[in-house]
Amino acid sequence: MKKDFRKRPSFVLLICTWIATFSACDTNGDDTPAAASQPTSQPPAPAQKAPETAAAPAKSTDTSKAVAPPQKTGPKTQKAKAKHVNDEQGGAGDCFFHSFKPALNELKWQGKTNWTQQDVRNWVAELLDNIPQDEVLRLLGIVRVGDYASFYKDVNTVDDLKNLIKTSGSYLGDILTITLINKALPNMRVFVVKSVSEKRNFLFNYYEVLEGPIQNDTIFIAIIGGEGHYQAFPVSDETTGEKQYAFQYKNRKQWPTDTKRLFKDLYAKNRKKIQF
Repeated sequence: MKKDFRKRPSFVLLICTWIATFSACDTNGDDTPAAASQPTSQPPAPAQKAPETAAAPAKSTDTSKAVAPPQKTGPKTQKAKAKHVNDEQGGAGDCFFHSFKPALNELKWQGKTNWTQQDVRNWVAELLDNIPQDEVLRLLGIVRVGDYASFYKDVNTVDDLKNLIKTSGSYLGDILTITLINKALPNMRVFVVKSVSEKRNFLFNYYEVLEGPIQNDTIFIAIIGGEGHYQAFPVSDETTGEKQYAFQYKNRKQWPTDTKRLFKDLYAKNRKKIQF
């Protein structure tokens, strides 16, 4: 005998209740009743701000402080040429002392700028006091047997030599004069140029200038002589005509090329020790 479930209202009620409950469940698979569950769609999360970065400084448009490149003002200036020249100062038996005069004026030697040939004579005679008498007499003995013997025939003492040097027109000046100056003044070198070739090679009469050490304050003075006559021998600017009569060793880097060549020729045997 078959059972008729339709005649059991309790069973039908149970089925209906289950269906109603199932339809009310969360469609996302959550078995929590809809009335008690949270909303199925979440509100969008607020957008996160990107970390702030320091803004690059704006380029200045102010050009008032900009450094302008150097402007070319014209063609490159050519360095003036300078050469040593014969510079006549006077004669009449006083040419050596005349030739020495402009260098002392340029140097303002002893505070003076108006040296005369007689002043130079007196100054050289006084320099003998800076040299031992035995040395002066030794040098005198050398020149008394040479080409200048006639100048010193009446000179026997240092005082005799001083008086001769001071006498204008009687004492011409020679190798002895140059040697005495160089020995009496350690920071001065006087030398005589004999001749200059077309290629600017220099020949010299005397080499006493090589005696003693050269210091930064050493002063060089050149004169040119031959055939019994002396002249000053400055370097002359070909553009301005300006002349220089004395040269300090400490300024040798600024010397004109012709002056450097002159001293290289003078010190040809000592180039490794002395740089010009």
